Amino acid sequence: MPNLDPWVNQNNNDYEDTPTETIINKFENHLLSIRAERQEMIHPNSHSTYNERQQKIIEIIDWVLEKYKVATDTQKINEQVIIDNIIGELDNKKK
Repeated sequence: MPNLDPWVNQNNNDYEDTPTETIINKFENHLLSIRAERQEMIHPNSHSTYNERQQKIIEIIDWVLEKYKVATDTQKINEQVIIDNIIGELDNKKK
């Protein structure tokens, strides 16, 4: 019986059959869409702290995209390992 709940993902999310390039493009596109949303949130009439926070988020997204592109260009390993490495680096920067 099909799942009729629109909130439940009806795809299996099994990436085994999905080419690596497609997964990478989905990840990059997702980050780019978040970046675009944050850019739209910056307004000259907004509080400076709010704008600075949005700008910092954009900088982090840019940094992650750059690290991800370098890692995927130089290493042909599982993309989840690359993402985990980036998350680890972000955690180290936070400390």
